[in-house]
Amino acid sequence: DMKSLAVAQLQAFLALKRSGVTPRKSVILLATSSEETGSDVGSKWILHAHPELVARFELFLDEGGVVEAVSPGQVKYWGIEFAQKHFTELVFCWHDRARLEELAVDLLAESRRRAPLRLDPAVLEFVAAYGPSRDDPRLQRILGRPATLIENARDREHLTPFLRALFQNSLGAFPVREGEGGGYELPVMVQALPGSSLEEALADTLEPGLGAGLTYNLRPVGGAGEASPVAHPAFRTLAAVVAAKYPGVHVGPYLLPWSYSDARLFRAAGIPSYGFSPFLLVAADTFTAAQPNERMAIDAFVEGVALYEEAVRRLVE
Repeated sequence: DMKSLAVAQLQAFLALKRSGVTPRKSVILLATSSEETGSDVGSKWILHAHPELVARFELFLDEGGVVEAVSPGQVKYWGIEFAQKHFTELVFCWHDRARLEELAVDLLAESRRRAPLRLDPAVLEFVAAYGPSRDDPRLQRILGRPATLIENARDREHLTPFLRALFQNSLGAFPVREGEGGGYELPVMVQALPGSSLEEALADTLEPGLGAGLTYNLRPVGGAGEASPVAHPAFRTLAAVVAAKYPGVHVGPYLLPWSYSDARLFRAAGIPSYGFSPFLLVAADTFTAAQPNERMAIDAFVEGVALYEEAVRRLVE
C-alpha cells in the first residue's frame, strides 16, 4: 500500500546503479506482499525460506517514519521509526453478534481503566526527543519528566490518546465479522509495549471474567518488541540527511503504538530496522490517509524521492 515510498525506493535503487558507484555492500530492493494481512507470504516467507539471503542483511529500511508538519515551512518533528508495540490477535467467537458487540465496548472500557502506566525504555528514549517539539508547555514538561505520570493524576489526564498509548499496554477492537465456520468473531488486538511480554499485556488489559463462556483463540502477529539502536550509524545518517535538507527541524526516533510494519519481523531476526519517510507531508495531507485517493503535494513527492536517493547514497558510501 506504500506506492509513494516504493517509487522512492525504486528510484534510489536505479540512481545508485546509474551512478556507476560500486557500493561496499549489496543493496537489495525487497518487494513483498501481504503486510496488512500478516506478511505470511511476504516478509515472513523471506525470513523463513531464505536464511542464506537473510544472513547477508545488515540493515532493513521500511515504511513507518512519521513527519509532523503544520506547513512546508513549519515542520514540528521528523520521526524515524525505531520501535513499535508488538501485537497478538485475540479472537472471541460466539453465535450472538450483539453479545460480541457489547463485549467489545466492555473490553475497551475496562482496559483503559485497569491498565497501569509503564515507563518502557524505548518509549522513554522516544519522548525525550519528541517532547521538545510540542507546542504545549505542559506536554513539554510531562514528556521531559515522564516519571511524574505515575504519581500525578492531573498529568495523566492531560495526555492525548496517542501519548497515553505510549505508557500503557492496550487493546484495540475491530468490528464484529461473520466467522468462516458460522457464527461471529470479534477480533481484538493486544498491543504490548516493546519491553512487555504478552502475559503482562493480557494481565494489564483483560478484566478477569469478561468474555466468560465464549470461545477464543490467540494468534501472534509476529515480531518482537526490541528497539533498533538510535546510536546505529544508519540512524545517524538518515537523521543527518533530513537535517541537511531541512535545517532546524527536530529529527529523532519515533515509536508506533497503534500500527505495525514488517520492520518488527526483521528486528526479531536481529537486524537493525528503521522506518523512514522522505516526504514532507503537512497535516492536511494526512486527513485522507488510509482512504481512497490518498494524495500529497507534487513538490513534496518529487523532493522526497530526491531525499531518499541521497539517503541511500550516503548509506552505501
